[in-house]
Amino acid sequence: LPEDGNLTAVQLLQPWMHGARIIMIPGVFDACMRIQTELVKHWGVYPANSINPTRIAGHQATVFLIAQANDWSMPDWIVAPVGNGSNVSSIADAQRKLRDMGFVSKTSRILGCQAHAAAPLYASWPGGNLRGIALMNAWRKEYEPVTTSETAANAIRIGNPKSAEKVMRGIVEFDGAM
Repeated sequence: LPEDGNLTAVQLLQPWMHGARIIMIPGVFDACMRIQTELVKHWGVYPANSINPTRIAGHQATVFLIAQANDWSMPDWIVAPVGNGSNVSSIADAQRKLRDMGFVSKTSRILGCQAHAAAPLYASWPGGNLRGIALMNAWRKEYEPVTTSETAANAIRIGNPKSAEKVMRGIVEFDGAM
């Protein structure tokens, strides 16, 4: 196990059990994403993390199950952690599908949550009475990646979420908040 505490045994177990070659890279998630981007682009490495569309589609099952378990009625709010953004973007995609196919008449508001030590979306959230395009434009104007610091919420210790735009679009579309 790495000694810096940035990765847990649980995070390593699944890829290791399936024979993945694990390469330990020093630094936090954002540094690793820069390296992964190069590996995918130039060496054909398969990204199995939250930038992978298949993983994002898989996350949608949670929302489908929520709707089904509640007799095709959605709760008022769905609250989800925001690291790289796949949870919230998946919730928004799934709600769009359920609504557009007529399975639900009302969707849930989305609350995205970040750790204090890694909260670039929260820090740039304009709040107030802005809606739609005005809210997105205000957010884009304020958004800046952050340097993360120590947090117990290791999996969401991300200062520059790759899906930031998708997260914010989903939260704005479904009248949510950060």
